[in-house]
Amino acid sequence: MSNTVTQAAEVAAFIARELASAGDAVTLPKLQCLAYHCQGWALAILGTPAFSEALQRGQDGPLAASVKAAYWQQRDQVKVDLALPAPTLPPALQDVVQAVLRHYSGQSGWQLRDGITAQSLWDHSVKTEGRIDPANQKAYYQALPRLELAPAADPVQVAFPVLNYSHQAVDHDEVRETRRRHVEQKEREREDCNARLREAFAPAGSVVVQ
Repeated sequence: MSNTVTQAAEVAAFIARELASAGDAVTLPKLQCLAYHCQGWALAILGTPAFSEALQRGQDGPLAASVKAAYWQQRDQVKVDLALPAPTLPPALQDVVQAVLRHYSGQSGWQLRDGITAQSLWDHSVKTEGRIDPANQKAYYQALPRLELAPAADPVQVAFPVLNYSHQAVDHDEVRETRRRHVEQKEREREDCNARLREAFAPAGSVVVQ
């Protein structure tokens, strides 16, 4: 069985169901970013893409056209009917997607976007007319600390509970401090990853400048 589906929207439908089942508020930016991470980690772990559809560098982050078409009318709050049968994916791909959710789903869509647009891979997409090159994405994610395919019983993280988040008092200082720490962490991860990439692709015998 192939581990690749045709459209990113098929992966996004599985993600939306998992997030909604956990009580998370599903938004279009979050679906786009998580689909992007699923593509990168499927390439790195399985050696094949999660979906054959091309990813683009959008104005607001990663863009899969089928995901935008499916959820644009509900972009701020995707409605998921949990009474309907759950979407399915090839088993190996489903393991990767669930691992991605355990690792990344505790962030909001905009936090995920900030992390993705800080990647050197994102900067490189300018040279490919906005297309995210699968070979570059595979190399980038292979250079990251490996994502563990943890048992399926591990819970999906919730960024914003569906029924409660809009009614909670917001501590703006805490939000700004959390964002600052997040940006600093992603910058460190980016620097570490770029250093590993420089070392991995440096010609034999050359000196790698850190």
